[in-house]
Amino acid sequence: MIRVRALLLLSAAACMALAASDKVTLKYQPKVGDTHKYSVAAHMDLGGASADYTATITDTLKKIDSDGNYVSSSSTTDAQAVTEQGTFPVPDADVSTTTKPDGETVKIDSAMADANAYRFAALNDFYYPDTPVDVGDTWTKKLPADLKTGSLETTATYKVLGRETAVGMDCLKVSVDSKESGPDGAEITGTEWFAIKDGTHVRSELTWKNVPAPGAPGPVNGKVTVTLVP
Repeated sequence: MIRVRALLLLSAAACMALAASDKVTLKYQPKVGDTHKYSVAAHMDLGGASADYTATITDTLKKIDSDGNYVSSSSTTDAQAVTEQGTFPVPDADVSTTTKPDGETVKIDSAMADANAYRFAALNDFYYPDTPVDVGDTWTKKLPADLKTGSLETTATYKVLGRETAVGMDCLKVSVDSKESGPDGAEITGTEWFAIKDGTHVRSELTWKNVPAPGAPGPVNGKVTVTLVP
């Protein structure tokens, strides 16, 4: 009987170890010089007018500071908006961003680096979990309002929905619900995919509500899809 109990205990311990091994350390692990290109497709509503928007965004990792913060440049090219009045080209844009290791934006260098840009960053940033996660696990990131940048109190909640292949990469599929405080606060919800290997953003399917998009004359509502170009 003692041997049977011992074997049962060992089996239980082995099962627990196997379960623990399923957890993934989802962490962004960039290298200087890394470049990722994304295609963007969106249907947006702004003040009663609608437009279909497409663009290409190229992100390049420029520098990693001693504290782990990384500096990246993003270039938006080939952008255009299709409306009832016709098709209109959108000027190219460049922005440099300093980001903490967990994904939080701390500085934006751009001609459009106003309060809306920082509000958008707080909403749109993906905040990596600080512990290993498995399917069904959740985590939350809370950001206080920042009087200096103009960003509002923002809470982002995540849940691991599964493990899938996206754009040929082994990914965690994560639900996102990021919202500002207050009854009229902006909100971004949807699903995102991140590479398990190095935390690279692979795909997003998001819904925007009252989002302060940089450069827009007012809050934007719509559906946005972002996909890594292999």
